[in-house]
Amino acid sequence: SWGDTRAGDPPLLDVPRTCTDWVWLVLFLLGCGGLFGAWSFAAERGDPRWLSALPDSFGRPCGLGGRGPLLFVCGSDVPGQLDLERRVCVERCPNPTETAEGGAGAGGAAAAAGACSITGRVYNSAPVAGIACVPDEKALREAVESNEYLRRALQVSEVPRAWPLLLVAVVFALVATLMYLCFLEVLSFCLILLGFLTLILASAAAGLYLIWCSSRAAVAAGSAGIAPAAPAELEGGAGGSAQVAFGVACCCLSLALLCVMCCNCGQLSLAASSIREACQCIL
Repeated sequence: SWGDTRAGDPPLLDVPRTCTDWVWLVLFLLGCGGLFGAWSFAAERGDPRWLSALPDSFGRPCGLGGRGPLLFVCGSDVPGQLDLERRVCVERCPNPTETAEGGAGAGGAAAAAGACSITGRVYNSAPVAGIACVPDEKALREAVESNEYLRRALQVSEVPRAWPLLLVAVVFALVATLMYLCFLEVLSFCLILLGFLTLILASAAAGLYLIWCSSRAAVAAGSAGIAPAAPAELEGGAGGSAQVAFGVACCCLSLALLCVMCCNCGQLSLAASSIREACQCIL
């Protein structure tokens, strides 16, 4: 094991290895099998387009089953509002100008008009993120953007389009991980010492600061000719004696950590060696 290495023993990487945790190995293999089964079931039965497709009024996702890929929300009789209960999937977003000229937007306007019925209102819109028709009118656009569900769906639909940034983030994470392992392998002992010294110095500084604050309050009261204040009146209500006691305790803790570091220098070196060997195994 790592802690049994002694002077003269072969390097940790050359020590013969045996399988000691076969129970966990079996559990790990079972977990991998379950994960592979879940992936296979999802690939056979699922469709990733359900994650970003918006549903129409009947809960059917747009872009599937021959339906248009764009969701159009009918306008309400109230100006500046949308009827979120009336939604239809269209091939193209309605455009009054193209509809009048018989252009590409005519099909979308006809489908939207049929679904929105007489009380609904078809407005000029433009496709956004390839999944929804956003109104050109400012008031209607604000109504769409204020809807939590539509806003989150638009955000999810942008994930596949952001694959270059995601790839850069993955590469950067891998490079940073390798650099960190190399840094840890070279400076493992220094980092362990730095951690101990940080704890020692922080404890000593906190203790000395508390003692200094308590003595400063007492000296200030004596130089002003004021009778010594009660402990509860020193330093904004904190007890002076408790403050000194806590400061002394911090100094004692710092001294104890220093003794532990000095008396276990060999163990610290062994820990640094274990860290280096682990980094070599990973690299």
